[in-house]
Amino acid sequence: MFITSLSLFSFSDGPSIGIDIPHLDKAVHFTFYFVATILGVLVAQSNIKRLNKRAIIFVVCMAIIYGAIIEVLQMYMALGREADFFDFWANTAGATLAGLLTQKYRSLISTLI
Repeated sequence: MFITSLSLFSFSDGPSIGIDIPHLDKAVHFTFYFVATILGVLVAQSNIKRLNKRAIIFVVCMAIIYGAIIEVLQMYMALGREADFFDFWANTAGATLAGLLTQKYRSLISTLI
């Protein structure tokens, strides 16, 4: 719900902090999807006996599909936001990197949970 709200509604009417960082929104998209995918993998880990590659791929794919749906909704819903192909790529990159890292360190994740 948190990512959905932030993705669909415009918050640009709020106060400005006066700092303009180029492409900051892409870094935010990347970070949200990176964290969401890691959390998704942790949830999957808690629901299955052994974290496997298939579960990680499923979580990554769901995050990417979710990001695509959000961008399509932004395209067709008048909520003060616009669809951006590069937002989708930032989402995909965040989810993919999280998936790769959780795959690489899945034995560590399994022992921690």
